[in-house]
Amino acid sequence: MNKGRRRGIALPPGRSFSFNQNDFSKGNLYSIDKHNETYIKQNNAEQSPTKEAHEDTTRNLFRRDRRSSACSMTLPLGPERRRKNSFQIGRLTSSRIQGLVQQDDIESHFTVILGSPAVGKTALVVRYITGRFVHEYDPTLEMTYEKVQEVGNVKGILRIMDTAGSIESCTSYIRKAEGIIVVYSITDRYSFETAKDYLRTIKEYQRLGSPFDYELPTILVGNKRELRRGREVSRDEARATAKEFGCLFIESSAAYDRNVQKIFTNLFLQIHRIKQERQTTIANNARGFVSSVKNFFQSKKK
Repeated sequence: MNKGRRRGIALPPGRSFSFNQNDFSKGNLYSIDKHNETYIKQNNAEQSPTKEAHEDTTRNLFRRDRRSSACSMTLPLGPERRRKNSFQIGRLTSSRIQGLVQQDDIESHFTVILGSPAVGKTALVVRYITGRFVHEYDPTLEMTYEKVQEVGNVKGILRIMDTAGSIESCTSYIRKAEGIIVVYSITDRYSFETAKDYLRTIKEYQRLGSPFDYELPTILVGNKRELRRGREVSRDEARATAKEFGCLFIESSAAYDRNVQKIFTNLFLQIHRIKQERQTTIANNARGFVSSVKNFFQSKKK
């Protein structure tokens, strides 16, 4: 068996898969049990297939397909393969999101999440998108996730790029972003210093190279707060750093779902507010220009 080969979950004949945020809580997804003997539908009492049938069907793998309503997913097939496999969710291209993009009244915001390896960037995004926590994933993959976000009467699509680059290459991400999340682990001092380097780079880009005349919404996130007994970065120090760079600070736990929704909701609302303010400013400037031109020609007639 090839080292890089993966197996996935196959749906029964005649069934298709489309992602819905509530599927995970309702138990509508197919899963593989811990011994890899059968697969079951969690909300149905259907009889599971035999092990032989399962071995045949699990050769099929959900893969990213921009033309379909699919979600890329890979699950470990058993204890002996658990370390070599991961759980991944790829670009969500559901028909619901595609339909919303075509509407004039729907917002779409592109954001990036930066930080050292193994600080929980992917875990935070997957927890936000699906409500689940993943222990293992490929840290070298760069993927974009999408979710329809609703806060009160504000509705939009939040696109999140989970980056795999280094501090040296982060400018290319910053250039595209409307909002940024910088993550460190509270148990890793080095990751905090790296987070500060990212914040400095963001500030420097805004000062020298940014085409925008507003502050780029940024949130500093201290992840893994469930491991606070091994804390190496205090909250006071992190708050002071966030104040220095003019960004919001939040401590979170992807493992226990603490403040995860708060992070992305705050970023979404910050971006929305700035866009509204810019649109208002542009409209006012346009009205002022039209008024000036009108007054100019009226004065000429006199």
